[in-house]
Amino acid sequence: MLDYAVSSLSVRTRSACRILDFSRTAYKYQPDTEKDFSVIMALQTLEEKHPAYGIGLMFDTLRREGKPRSHKRGHRIYKALKLPLCQDSCPPGRMGLQ
Repeated sequence: MLDYAVSSLSVRTRSACRILDFSRTAYKYQPDTEKDFSVIMALQTLEEKHPAYGIGLMFDTLRREGKPRSHKRGHRIYKALKLPLCQDSCPPGRMGLQ
């Protein structure tokens, strides 16, 4: 909607953001995926080596190696790879199993 206002209606980005109550920094934000590449590769190799590891054990292992600095970033990458949050150690119902 913001792109439409800027391109079609010839409204400045600043004005369109103010009218639509949207942050300009959020509008211009581009995620830096270069930083995530090493964590993605490490997660994939760990998942191949230890398929029974869940998110907790994987990130404990990665922290010892010094990979992820932020647990939020790590969790976002983990979910983007569509890895299960827990494996064998999950209580029933955590993975959608009832």
